[in-house]
Amino acid sequence: MLPHLENRRPRIAVLGTHLALYREAYAGYTETMGAYINAELAHLGDAVETVAVEVTATVDEAAAFIARAEELKADALVLISAGYTNSLSVTPPLRGSKLPLVILNTQEARTVTARFRFDDLMYNHGMQGVQDITAVLVREDRPFFIVTGKLADGDTCAHLLDYLSACRARADLRGRRIAWLTPPQWGMGDGLVEPGQLGAAFGLEAFAVPCEELAARATEVSQGEIDKARLFDEEHFAIAETVSREDHDRSLRLEVALRKLVEQYQLAGLTFSFDHIARAPGIDTIPFLGITKLMGEGLAYGGEGDLLATAWTAIAHCLGPPVSFTELYTMDFSDNTALCTHMAELNWRLARRGEKPTLLSRTFSLAPCQPFCSLRFTLEPGPVLLSALTLDGSGAFRVITLDAAVTDFPLLTDTWERPNYKVRFPRDIREVMDDYARAGGPHHLCIAPGVTARRYRAFAELCGLCWWPVSTGTA
Repeated sequence: MLPHLENRRPRIAVLGTHLALYREAYAGYTETMGAYINAELAHLGDAVETVAVEVTATVDEAAAFIARAEELKADALVLISAGYTNSLSVTPPLRGSKLPLVILNTQEARTVTARFRFDDLMYNHGMQGVQDITAVLVREDRPFFIVTGKLADGDTCAHLLDYLSACRARADLRGRRIAWLTPPQWGMGDGLVEPGQLGAAFGLEAFAVPCEELAARATEVSQGEIDKARLFDEEHFAIAETVSREDHDRSLRLEVALRKLVEQYQLAGLTFSFDHIARAPGIDTIPFLGITKLMGEGLAYGGEGDLLATAWTAIAHCLGPPVSFTELYTMDFSDNTALCTHMAELNWRLARRGEKPTLLSRTFSLAPCQPFCSLRFTLEPGPVLLSALTLDGSGAFRVITLDAAVTDFPLLTDTWERPNYKVRFPRDIREVMDDYARAGGPHHLCIAPGVTARRYRAFAELCGLCWWPVSTGTA
């Protein structure tokens, strides 16, 4: 992973609450509930950084804790009602805070049996407080997320971490930088976006880096740097016998030059259009190999100069890597799948386990350039999330998600010189494609294995955006 793109852990402050009368009626109640909350949080392990934990019972105590959480730059405030909480002991400072709020509706007891005592009840009725609090928050239009269950259960823990990861991503996006080397491909309208819109909505900085800078960096690349990059390829890829040293060096030189630009500008994403970059003075081929390898280190990318896809893939990386730019190419009505591929660009870290990607040397019919090297591979079968960012008729951003699964389909190799794989949707592909079109889905997407749409929905809600879950058919 590029050092500047390593995702940190979500930073949380945990506020336990209960009715102030319990302190008087039950000696040690606050301390007992504090010990329980800490034991529950232990199930999160190293997945989060907990900056503060406190159990409060008055509005002043809650206000002081929330102010402290803001000073400590928590990504989210996690609220646990430990026993009944009267809402007005906590909702006034919640209303005044901009911290994302995640309510964990939990208790110590897993079950209620015939041996359940009144004393057990007094330490296991926090859900009443949650209901009091959330009713008021809804009246006051104060957003919140809620997770019900015990963190010892994997699905509950994953649910909470999805929300916390979205909160952390929202915070970390501010100041991340993406750049374009060329204008977008002529006539391609679905990826057009004003850079200022990305800054206003997400805090992303988008700017142009002239191709002349890439060409200048390429002239500075030493043979030693090229040889080091080649050693990486020899270790991780199966290099075809037809690959000449000249073609390989040509692509490696541009890869090293791209890397220097990424490091110089601390880029989270980069895009270019093959038809423009192939004609840029001082650039003798298309840097497909470099962009494919840099995606494997966390760099976001959008094909054909697609700034919108680049921005969204950078966001998806913050939500949970690894991710990749991708594209749906051909429908297979017989088995409800779609073939996915592109010119050459796909994050090679998503390749099927146990099979090295093949490094090939290719000529290109769509733009004038010298031969370049690229990788051919298929993806690891299993659940994935396809997603895209688009704009609606009012100019507002919309997040679209499609649940899918990479199928166990063999790599296409007959005349194929590019990565390729198939995905299957949970319902009829005809309906999915119809609904994707109605949602305004663009032809460039992001793919992420092992991430749920819930995390993307949470991010959309944090940013005040519409979330459109195409594959469920519920939008």
